[in-house]
Amino acid sequence: MQKNKKICLVDFDGTLVSIDTMRVFMIRELLFLNPKILGNIILLILYKFSGKNQIQIRSRLKYTLIKAYNSLTDLEKESYISLFKSKKNCDVIKHIKEGNYDKVLIVSACYSEIISNVLKDVLSYNVLIATEINCKEKFKTCWGEMKIEELNRFLTSDDLKNNDITLYTDSMDDLPLIKISDKVFFINKNGEINDKFASRRI
Repeated sequence: MQKNKKICLVDFDGTLVSIDTMRVFMIRELLFLNPKILGNIILLILYKFSGKNQIQIRSRLKYTLIKAYNSLTDLEKESYISLFKSKKNCDVIKHIKEGNYDKVLIVSACYSEIISNVLKDVLSYNVLIATEINCKEKFKTCWGEMKIEELNRFLTSDDLKNNDITLYTDSMDDLPLIKISDKVFFINKNGEINDKFASRRI
């Protein structure tokens, strides 16, 4: 059956930019010396290697880092945005633009404010699905299965079934998105696109 539209799902950290933005921020601000943050980092490593669900500890760590980022002055934030923009993966961005997608959705665990500012005048997109701080809801980082939950607010099961879904990612942490995609382009640490998993829906 012919697919109706071409829909593109794109990760941000390690994909559209070559770095993990919050990790860079944490290191530059020496936040890892904070006992609370260091404790969460250690717990995250233990959870990852033991196979435990990481969403709670990742959310706790991400919340602390975003609060620290939001405490910066506008000038300090602009300095970080300039730094993050300098790390953009030009080949990946070009590849997406040349894909002539009907719809582009950014689906990332990164802080939404950072993504929107970095991609301004760099890449047009239809929907931004990312980590946000909303005082009315319990905070959860947009990671793993949470990406699917958020994606379902914008795409129905019919959208996923009847359209051609292409994913750009740098990590198997995006396995939930990989499973619903027709084509998957993996981005390595050098910003190079590996298409050996293209045209494969798991």
